[in-house]
Amino acid sequence: TFDGVSFRYSKTGTGEEVLQNISFSAAPGETVAIVGESGSGKSVTVKAVMGITSENQKLNGGEINFTCEENGQWVTKPLHTFPKKE
Repeated sequence: TFDGVSFRYSKTGTGEEVLQNISFSAAPGETVAIVGESGSGKSVTVKAVMGITSENQKLNGGEINFTCEENGQWVTKPLHTFPKKE
């Protein structure tokens, strides 16, 4: 689940947001396709799920959660949590 995730390019974290307030979810076993024009943020979004960012890329708002099965029950765990914007 992506909940209000925002992303910017900047070594200091003060650069302009390139992706703002992204929210989507996928149920266990569901397949989701992320489509869009070149430069629309598909790769940035997928890399955020995997925790892969370069030095000048900053995830700066929202939550990324992962649901997995543990002992026969579905459990949601935070992968990344960032300060919520006011």
